[in-house]
Amino acid sequence: MAKLDELRDSIARLDGEILDLIARRLEAARQVGEIKSEMEVPIRDFPVEARVKDRLVGACEERGVDPELGRELAVLLIEHAVRLQTGFRDLSTKKGSGRALILGGLGKMGAWMAAYLHATGHQVQIFDKASGASDFEIVEDLSAAEGADIVVLALPMHAIAPALEAFDPAKVTGLVFDIASLKTPLVKALRDAGARGLRVASVHPMFGPDAEHLIGRNLIFCDCGAESAVPEARLLFEDVGANLVELSLEEHDRQMGYVLGLAHLTSILYAQVLAGSGLDFEQLGRVASTTFGKQNATALDVMRENPDLYFDIQHHNAASPELARRLREGLGEILDAIDGGDRARFHEIMSAGRAYFLD
Repeated sequence: MAKLDELRDSIARLDGEILDLIARRLEAARQVGEIKSEMEVPIRDFPVEARVKDRLVGACEERGVDPELGRELAVLLIEHAVRLQTGFRDLSTKKGSGRALILGGLGKMGAWMAAYLHATGHQVQIFDKASGASDFEIVEDLSAAEGADIVVLALPMHAIAPALEAFDPAKVTGLVFDIASLKTPLVKALRDAGARGLRVASVHPMFGPDAEHLIGRNLIFCDCGAESAVPEARLLFEDVGANLVELSLEEHDRQMGYVLGLAHLTSILYAQVLAGSGLDFEQLGRVASTTFGKQNATALDVMRENPDLYFDIQHHNAASPELARRLREGLGEILDAIDGGDRARFHEIMSAGRAYFLD
């Protein structure tokens, strides 16, 4: 018992030392923020953040510690450092390195793209039919796309094809890409634009507008037939810790049917069943298991999102009928096993799922 108490005391002292070091690190980050403000350089330096992650992951590996701890620690330290520095000016060191026009820049993901491209050195302009305020110049005429180095289509899916059709490749000579969650409704418009000479690619950031860093986050790039457009789009997100993946337009939606469609559907169904149960949510929380708490958190994230966007993801995806069929069949098999008291079949279903994840 004395040895156990001694070890616990040692851990408590080490915790204090760790916190002292974290405090010193955050103070250094605060001073970096002051220097950035004086030099008028961006708060975010994505390549530096990626190097921090690599450094901590490597240090964990050298010490026989799970490298995932290094990645998670890097994310936490970076997020807190950025919060400390956000009171300082965030201006680009690369003025004149390129002009980016964000169509739909007042929307959540449009605003994220505007902030990201500004932090990576671009002069940013916003075009949006909606009214609102922005930290960036708002232009009233779509002719601003002419001569822009980058045009981002952060628009609702139904508005992307008309925007592409309106662009004259002789005048809109910069890189053009959408960030839509689905590509099925856009395939023809995207490929037609590429065939007309527009330097068009299709991009899908696999994260929401609350993303404060790109470490470990996924971005998907789809070729639309325009030579060099995808490599140029990828270059915008190189060296920032993100995972960059290329898919065909058709394969993108097949996989999104499960990555987005299935994940959204199960959360919506979960919330719907709970809402119709007649049980008090707070009371359920007082008796909740760990699994219930995790599922609640996931479902709540989905419930906070835009229903129109989530409807479009389900309705317009060519993979949705296959997904719906598999959902019905799978739920039927599970319920049949339960209703029939078929323990062996229930075991088989869980074993197949376990094997899929673990193998």
